[in-house]
Amino acid sequence: MINLRRTALLICALALAVVAPAAQPRPQTAAGQNPARERVLLGLKLRPEVAAWLEEVERKLGREVYAEFAQLGPEDGGEGFVGGENYVTERGAAVIRINFNFQTAANRKRLEATLTHEILHLRQRARGFPAFMFDEAGSSPRVPLGELNEMELTGALMEAVEHHAILPDLHRLGLDTVADMIGGLAWTRGKGVSPDHPLHAIYYLRAMLEYNDPARLRELEQIYRRNRWARSLQRGARIAQIIRSASLSTPAEMTTVYLRCLTELFGGLYRFTARPAPSQFPRDRIFPTIPVAVTFTRR
Repeated sequence: MINLRRTALLICALALAVVAPAAQPRPQTAAGQNPARERVLLGLKLRPEVAAWLEEVERKLGREVYAEFAQLGPEDGGEGFVGGENYVTERGAAVIRINFNFQTAANRKRLEATLTHEILHLRQRARGFPAFMFDEAGSSPRVPLGELNEMELTGALMEAVEHHAILPDLHRLGLDTVADMIGGLAWTRGKGVSPDHPLHAIYYLRAMLEYNDPARLRELEQIYRRNRWARSLQRGARIAQIIRSASLSTPAEMTTVYLRCLTELFGGLYRFTARPAPSQFPRDRIFPTIPVAVTFTRR
């Protein structure tokens, strides 16, 4: 099976400039603080509501959340800028990794926004919202699964859906983790990504869902039009409408929306079908990793 859990890190990147790396401190955990009242993670005192979300995750997992500052970028190589990431290991341990540039006092607000963002994603996992993987055994042998997940495309789409679900909580707290779509487009050009690559549709749908400033969205649209990426504009807009019009309050709803978005992302060429989730690892008892079979759509 091809794992879709890890997101496309550049799309998750906060709209920040790279600064000179600072010395990395020792990793920290969320242990040793008073429950739901005062929690400190990576030197930051969490707001009570955020601390409560963190403890919800820890109660579900039965262990502390591990957090560390790290050098982050595509494949952790530092190329591009990534604010943070999170994941749950096969043994059910939750991990948060934050870009070590956020240790400085000048980046305190960015650290809070990024930590809160990652805790909210872990809360989704604690509440049973699934991860996905392509099911090679259940898919048509002629479907190019590797190409479908090129540049972690399917994980980037899942990040867009999940991020839309947590945006109300972030906005209520006055925190902003809007991705740098224009910088992302520059990165794709540097990588020689083809004009019709579905990644361009994902950049645009993220902008539609997250940009509160119409001028920023118009600026992005002008770049698409200058590059004649009309198909990506249209496809991104359709996917954004699917996400906006749907409820994402339950794992079942999230699964349905994600499969609909996958179908639209690849132009209706494939049919994506969720299959029974395995229970091989302790993590599977907390939230499922759903196999997705891919077949060709009959026309």
